[in-house]
Amino acid sequence: MRYKYIKYSLDFLVKNCIEGKESHFKCIVGLPEGTKFIRFGHDHMGNLSIIVEHESFPEIKEYDEISEVNVLFNEIYFGDEE
Repeated sequence: MRYKYIKYSLDFLVKNCIEGKESHFKCIVGLPEGTKFIRFGHDHMGNLSIIVEHESFPEIKEYDEISEVNVLFNEIYFGDEE
């Protein structure tokens, strides 16, 4: 397995799904092209953990801890400010 995970705030997701809200993002640091979605889950803090796979990730064994990829967005906002 060549898995890693990204953590995504569900609060951030909900705030960006409000009808009429327009936001534009650019991913500055992220996943390599060709990354595949494996599965997801969430924690008690409202974070969505998304397990992904890519051939460039180091090989891990079945019960090894999966490391996190820190994704960085540069938010450029166009729309109503709250």
